[in-house]
This record gives sequence, C-alpha cells and structure tokens, in this order.
Amino acid sequence: MFQLKSVFERRAFAIARPRVFRIPVMTGTIVVAACLPSLAQEQQHWDACKNAGKSAAFEQVIGGCDALISSGKEHGRNLAIAHYHRANAYRDRGELDRAVADYGEAVRHDPKLAAAFISRGSIHRQRRERDRAIADFTAALAIDPNLVGVLHVRAFEYRQKGDLDHAIADYGAVIRLDPKNAQAYLSRALIYRSRNELDPALADLNAAIRLDSKSAIAYVNRGLIHAAKGETDGAVNDFSAAIAINPRQPVVLLNRGRLYRQKQEFDRAVADFSAVIKLDRKSAPAFASRGDVYRN
Repeated sequence: MFQLKSVFERRAFAIARPRVFRIPVMTGTIVVAACLPSLAQEQQHWDACKNAGKSAAFEQVIGGCDALISSGKEHGRNLAIAHYHRANAYRDRGELDRAVADYGEAVRHDPKLAAAFISRGSIHRQRRERDRAIADFTAALAIDPNLVGVLHVRAFEYRQKGDLDHAIADYGAVIRLDPKNAQAYLSRALIYRSRNELDPALADLNAAIRLDSKSAIAYVNRGLIHAAKGETDGAVNDFSAAIAINPRQPVVLLNRGRLYRQKQEFDRAVADFSAVIKLDRKSAPAFASRGDVYRN
C-alpha cells in the first residue's frame, strides 16, 4: 500500500497534536481527586488512539479513538486528530472506505490539518483517482506550500493525466525548494524530451547526472538526445556510462551497437549485438543488425 507518512506526512502532522488545556486548581482536595480518574482514563484513550509506540493492537487503537470521538468532550483540532488516527488504523488495516470517511471528518473539524489531506490523497492515488488525489494534495499545499514531497507526488499525478504544463510547474517548485533533488530534474527532463524540447531536457539531464552520477536512466536519455542531435560520440559515451551502471540493458546495448556500426567500428558493434542476443535470444533486431554487419 502506498503510504506518504514516511516521506512527508510527518512534517505536515508535526503541528497536529492534541491541545493540552490547563485545569484550574480548585480549592478542596475532594474536587481534584474526583477529576483524576477521568483525566487518567482520557489519557489512556489518547495513548491507545495515537499508538505512538506502534505496539497497540488494531482493536485498541480503534477503541481508544472511538471513546474520544463519542465522548462529546473533544472538539476542533482534538476531535480532528482522533478521526485522523482512527483513519490511519483503518488505512493500515486495508479498510480504505472507512479511512477516507475519517480523513474527511478530520478535515471537516480542522480544515488546516494538512496530514489528513495528504493521507486521503494517498488513498485516492492508490485507487488511481487522480483528480481527487490532486485536489487533496492541492489542499495540503495551500496550508503549507513547502511540502516538497507533496509537490513531487502531485507533479507525478499531473504527468500521468497528461497535464504536462502543471507537472513541469510542480517539478520546478520542487527544484526551487530542493535544488539537489536529482529525481525532479530527471522527471522534468523526461517531459521535455517527450515534447521534443531537447535543449531544456538536456540541461535538466546534465543537472540530474551532476547530482546523481549513478542514474542509468539519466545517461540513457541524455544519450538519446545526443543521438537525435547527431552527436554520435556523446551518445556512445552516455550509453556506455549507463551500461557500466547496469550491464543488463538490451535496448541500450542495441542502440550503442547501431552507433558503433554507424561509426564503422564493426567489432564493437558485433560485440554489442551479441551481448543483446545473450540477454534476449528472441531479439530479432539484434540478430538482424549483427547479420547486416557480417554481410557487409
């Protein structure tokens, strides 16, 4: 199950904790003593509901949250947080409809609870309900525009929808907030390349490789751009870098072999076509390309 909590939900929930109210000290020990059992029980419910140590059973978490929600004593932020934690328990249990309903209650009682929007959005994303996911991520970003992870995920959802302008804008926002985010540069480059905008794609791929020199996919895509520009040596160098990172890439080997053939480096071309055939005995293009070299 896709969960955003480990990536960026933690920050959004940093402020989403139950408010603690001071109880006025009243004269007379009898009144104070009478309050203690109720306060202790309420704290037990919160401890179970929040399950901070992750050791409580599902039934304990739900029971603690149920008690808080039905008590009539919690309002606003506190009531929202009880719904939020119960939603998390339902989500972890796989009861997604109940989780979505509780996240909805959480944001109804506290429209500034970004973590609930993020978590509900993650469920919509898992269900491929892209418009709903984007709406929830947008609501979270309206509360905190600096949630880099949310921006990155929303960009991906825009890209999957084909809304490439919004995706590019979100990747740009990620890069402004996190200039060392190699994945954002790579993702934006792939969009530029898909639109045949080769120069901005190349600039982003250069940045991605500078930040992550082990990104085989970045080298492959930069190599393809070099090839499209007729820069054969640059393409060969990038394909070679990608193959050095991951030798089991038949398509990259095939492309490099064709470039070697174009450069009339026939032994290297044959070696690459043979490597492709070793990885994929049904690769007709590799057999055909090697046959062309042998024939000529």
